[in-house]
Amino acid sequence: MIHLYTGGVLDLATHAGGFLGMMNTAVAWGESKLRSDRVKAAVQRNAEAGRRTGSGSRPFGYKIISTRQPGCSYSSPTTWKAPTT
Repeated sequence: MIHLYTGGVLDLATHAGGFLGMMNTAVAWGESKLRSDRVKAAVQRNAEAGRRTGSGSRPFGYKIISTRQPGCSYSSPTTWKAPTT
């Protein structure tokens, strides 16, 4: 007997309960797979466009080092440099 977060009870020992449990698991797996595919595609698009694929902010203690060359008209990506001690 499983008490669901939504307030219901699901008895996996019965035919209907087992079926509903498997269906709910399959739906959750499908949603997780769909989200994973979307995130992977977005990371790939960002990498191909030259944008960072990590988090929105720089890691604590790291400095932004521009890799732009003087006189270049195009913008090169920036990189992270670890703090020196």
